[in-house]
Amino acid sequence: MSNNFLKRTGKLSDNPDIKVNYDGLSVILLEAKADKLYRDNFKQVMKSYKLWLTSTRCMEYYLSYPNRPSLKEYFGGGQFLGLGLKRFGDIAKKHFSIAGTDFLAFYGYNFSIRGNVRIYSEKIKNVLLHNVRYASERTISKESILKYYAYENIPEIIRDKSKLSENDFYFAVGDGNFLYGQVHTINFKKKEFQILYVMYDEYNWDDNVTYFIKRSPGDASYNLIIETAAFKKWEKDGLARSFLQFFVDVVTVKY
Repeated sequence: MSNNFLKRTGKLSDNPDIKVNYDGLSVILLEAKADKLYRDNFKQVMKSYKLWLTSTRCMEYYLSYPNRPSLKEYFGGGQFLGLGLKRFGDIAKKHFSIAGTDFLAFYGYNFSIRGNVRIYSEKIKNVLLHNVRYASERTISKESILKYYAYENIPEIIRDKSKLSENDFYFAVGDGNFLYGQVHTINFKKKEFQILYVMYDEYNWDDNVTYFIKRSPGDASYNLIIETAAFKKWEKDGLARSFLQFFVDVVTVKY
């Protein structure tokens, strides 16, 4: 990782070589302080990290348990395609148990072209493109074509480490994601169709890791320190809970 974003095993005290800024603007989350009052304060402070908009929205939803909606959606990029609980559940049940699970969804964030996600979205596009061409040549019904879908496993997301937007995206999604693609609409006259892309995974945290993050790339020392053991303590106390997160894009393809 870049030196603007470090992930280390153990707690802050186990990493004395890291230069940490202890001024009043720094945020340092330690397991030892992880009570309800600190959780509520931490949620408010994270909202000030506006350059980390996606990841802070994930964090806020995670820390809003048990008083959060079962589905919360954010719309961007002109997308207003609400899929709903059932549709998300049908997509994700291939890899997760969805009973009693909450969902957080982001629309129109162009995730399908971020970092190396593009490689996997291209694989799905090529599969669906082949199937649509085959079907159109054989006058297969529109209803049947709209059921075509494919999955890909994304074991690791590689990003441009110098871009805050990609670091924010990575901090929100982590590694080990799944990508779903389905023919969403088709226009026979224009010979084009839309692919609905949905990337999803469980939002959770490692047991014993500390993240060191710089609020701005030019900072000399780290000013956002997070011991993940604090999250595990909040989960144990019923003050936080994992959920399934979804990123949704619609892309038009000529055939």
